[in-house]
Amino acid sequence: METEKHKKELENFFALDFGSPYFPLLANIYLEEKDLKRAEKVCEIGLEHNPQNSDGQYVLSKVFIVNNQLIKAERLLKKVVAQNPIHLGAVKKLLTVLEKLNRSRHTMAEYHKLIIKIDHNNTYSIDWLKNYTQLSNHQELKESKKPLSNNVNKETPKELPTKLKED
Repeated sequence: METEKHKKELENFFALDFGSPYFPLLANIYLEEKDLKRAEKVCEIGLEHNPQNSDGQYVLSKVFIVNNQLIKAERLLKKVVAQNPIHLGAVKKLLTVLEKLNRSRHTMAEYHKLIIKIDHNNTYSIDWLKNYTQLSNHQELKESKKPLSNNVNKETPKELPTKLKED
């Protein structure tokens, strides 16, 4: 009941001013209600009137993800992170999208480093980077040296984690 009242108030604000900074809140309510068309429309209209609203861009990227429009989500999330590099939710969503799109591990490493700058205790990103470094060092060693015999221990570091825990 309270959410419905809140939604009506936001709808009224939005009707009076399409560029209102409150439009991402309304779009997010629609997204939570699985009303994807309405969420996308509110974001599109809001961003026409307030194109630098990174929260509106973020909510629209989440709509794109649900609609499996991952390339659109990736572009928008990169824009959000460029405008607001401490938007932890956007960085985490971007990493999830990059993984689904099978983007380079080097690119993902840069975003994990950014997460650690924001959240020094983020164990997922810390572990991911440790594994990435081990895997990278192993690949460099493998490419630079030929084995002396066939009996060389070919132990490789464990695989990189693939799922980012979102808050």
